[in-house]
Amino acid sequence: MKEENVSPAGGRLVGDETGDDQLIRSLETSPGVASVAIGSDAPLRGFSSASLLQAEGRPDDFVRYYRHHVTPGYFGTAGIEMVMGRGFEPSDVGDAQGVVIVGKAFADKVWPGQDPVGRYIRIGPNADEDRAAVVGVAENVRFRDLTTDLFSPGEDPDVYFPYAQLPTTSFEILVRSGTSELPAAEVVRRAVAGLDPSIPLANVEPLENVLESQTASTRLASTILALFAALAVVLSGIGLYGVMAFFVASRRSEIAVRIAVGVGHSRVLGMIVRQAMALVGIGIVVGLAVVLVAGELFSSVLYGVGSADPAVHLSSIALLALIAFLACTLPAWRAIRIDPTEALRSE
Repeated sequence: MKEENVSPAGGRLVGDETGDDQLIRSLETSPGVASVAIGSDAPLRGFSSASLLQAEGRPDDFVRYYRHHVTPGYFGTAGIEMVMGRGFEPSDVGDAQGVVIVGKAFADKVWPGQDPVGRYIRIGPNADEDRAAVVGVAENVRFRDLTTDLFSPGEDPDVYFPYAQLPTTSFEILVRSGTSELPAAEVVRRAVAGLDPSIPLANVEPLENVLESQTASTRLASTILALFAALAVVLSGIGLYGVMAFFVASRRSEIAVRIAVGVGHSRVLGMIVRQAMALVGIGIVVGLAVVLVAGELFSSVLYGVGSADPAVHLSSIALLALIAFLACTLPAWRAIRIDPTEALRSE
């Protein structure tokens, strides 16, 4: 299913009851819409600023966090799984007990190794009115930038508040579409126009488009590097074959003499291959040392893998060793098939 999000340019629509809720109901009854939610921002394009709060058990610490205001259907619509506890419910309204859902990174940072459900946070000076209970823990979400390690120890984690308890002056709409003849963007446009045709819409696009735009430069750089790497592998194979062909040709008489005195073909082949692979091994060791030193230069275009990832280096070494083995075995195999008499006569 495709996901689309829309951010109205002009703030909230009409009001708590006749605007936001009416728009959600209109979208939910539209053909091809599986679920709808409202949030202060959306994954991959979040813009919330950092705030401070105090957490139960850490009265003297102020924890920086990113605030998100969402409706009950937000997590299911955005595909965010709950790690622990529950999601927001329709009963989490303004006059009810204040509740929040924290991201897993927040729970690990503030209450490491503990159950955060049932604990309290305080977001204001009033100890009672500004207190909210943690009712759930959501999996980590990349709100701001897909290609940055957002969950490093120094990164500010996420906290979600019920939209009904803390509404915002502007919001984004998330629509998860099912099967429909109309694109989800068109469904959203018609629903908004049915409420107020004067409201313009901005950034109506599938989240897949946001994903592609954020990774475009990295994918281009990776593609170029992959092409150069493939070219380097091909040139390395050709070069190895040429060097080994020359190496075998220069020892043609020696090979003929060994075969003439009764040394087996397999022993001669093994000797040539061992000598060649010893040189290849030295080259691999030197190349690996250079890669480890220079790898940090390319760390900015790597995602999901480090500049010194053992699996990547081992697979690369295995590939180059295989190419080197074939490049030296083929000329050596041709050499041992030469008739010793003809080889010595030509010398």
